[in-house]
Amino acid sequence: MTISWTMVLDFTPVFAIATGAWNYSFAALRKTKECVIAIPTVDLLDQVVGIGTCTGADTDKFAKFNFTALSGKVVKAPLIKECLANIECKVTDIVRKHSIVVL
Repeated sequence: MTISWTMVLDFTPVFAIATGAWNYSFAALRKTKECVIAIPTVDLLDQVVGIGTCTGADTDKFAKFNFTALSGKVVKAPLIKECLANIECKVTDIVRKHSIVVL
């Protein structure tokens, strides 16, 4: 999932992201109630930009951008081997007014 905005909500491990029905990932979040926030390194910049400019609705992003999917310990969503870190997240709330997803 590509997102352009996220923030930490508290001193506990709680994040918020902004997305909505216009985004393919939003439907996946509503359905599975989980995702992975992958933290890339600067050398992945071109791949990250590419990923953000296409949709998973018709593109296998792992194949197109040569990333390796790994199994998580907490969620079924794939982790990205090439990233510095992967944060496994579960949706705890969706704020309907602004389509803010709380992880």
